[in-house]
Amino acid sequence: MSDEKTHLERLKQAIDEDFVVQPRLWATFTYRNAKKRSKSGLTAMEQARKDLLRWGFAVSEKQKAHIQPFAGVEDQNRIHIHAVISADKDLPLSVVDCWKGKHGKVEVQPYDKEKYGVIYAYGNHMAMDFGVICPRCKSSCKRKKCKYQMHGIEKKNHKRQ
Repeated sequence: MSDEKTHLERLKQAIDEDFVVQPRLWATFTYRNAKKRSKSGLTAMEQARKDLLRWGFAVSEKQKAHIQPFAGVEDQNRIHIHAVISADKDLPLSVVDCWKGKHGKVEVQPYDKEKYGVIYAYGNHMAMDFGVICPRCKSSCKRKKCKYQMHGIEKKNHKRQ
């Protein structure tokens, strides 16, 4: 067994069992256009990361959930992102709706630990790592005492451009 495969299997086990939020959904986000162009001069991959982060904040606020996407992005003819969406509570499949209208197609299903989505996303694509996205809706979160704070990112650091 190669070191890369062993590393990916350990990562899958960590995401499945050890992270502060649990895997809830498996999603594939595909851009409508063959190449996503950015008006701000970002590369297509940088724009994809920014779009996924913006989507994460929207879902976090709407669902009042701490979420953490584990994602891999690929740029072959059409940019697409495979992601395990982890959260501190169950998420409805409809959370992907805010992606569809703006960017393109989304396929989503409940996360299945028996499948190898993490290994596929990280092994065959460029990894995009994020911290836990805090919705800032619970009283402890509003007082900057979020229990996920040391693992997370705050919206004020990621303003819309």
